[in-house]
Amino acid sequence: MPPQKIARQIAEFMKLPYQALLISDRVALGVLPTPFCKTNLVVAITETGGERSFVVSDPFNWELLQMLRRVNGGKPPKLAVTEPQKILALFDDGVEDVARAAGSAPSPGQSETTYDLPEEKIHVSEAVTEQSAPVIRLVNQLIENAYAMGASDVHVEPGENDVAVRYRVDGILRVVHQFRQPQLIHPLVSRIKIMAGLDIVERRLPQDGRIVFKRFSSHGGDYDLRVATAPM
Repeated sequence: MPPQKIARQIAEFMKLPYQALLISDRVALGVLPTPFCKTNLVVAITETGGERSFVVSDPFNWELLQMLRRVNGGKPPKLAVTEPQKILALFDDGVEDVARAAGSAPSPGQSETTYDLPEEKIHVSEAVTEQSAPVIRLVNQLIENAYAMGASDVHVEPGENDVAVRYRVDGILRVVHQFRQPQLIHPLVSRIKIMAGLDIVERRLPQDGRIVFKRFSSHGGDYDLRVATAPM
């Protein structure tokens, strides 16, 4: 059976609208992390009146629906159904680059990348440090995003040339952000250590600390985080 017919039948069975066309200009960038969208075949879109809805390929995925409800401020999300291929095609066509195109130009001699996260775009330059405003905003956004999605754990996993961020939601650990800029690795990890009161120089021994988030964000929630590091 053709995928389009399957999607239409699912939509009819669930009494949901069928999304025949996905337009990249209507994609609400930053509402959901791109790796999460690709893995779960979901995308947030902004409708004509400014209302947000979510296009999914599997409206029977209860875990996904619960997560979308959290992202939607606890309210039942407005849903539509389409084929998996149409959601993946959005990202294959470069919808992720829209945020980069909207960013401000870098200073002469600097290389800058824009990361689209909820509420704001994060600009990272070659000269970034753990005290730089972009890194401070980035870490705060990662924590706030994890809280909004109901994550019980946040794993920050630095590699040789990138940093992967995983959230554990409902017992399942998934990659939700992956930053492929080497200049971001040490500032990101060091910023988290500073917030947790850890030694940023020590990299050979495990450390434990605690972040009281309201100390670091004027509009952040009143929640605490236990931080544990491990040598890699």
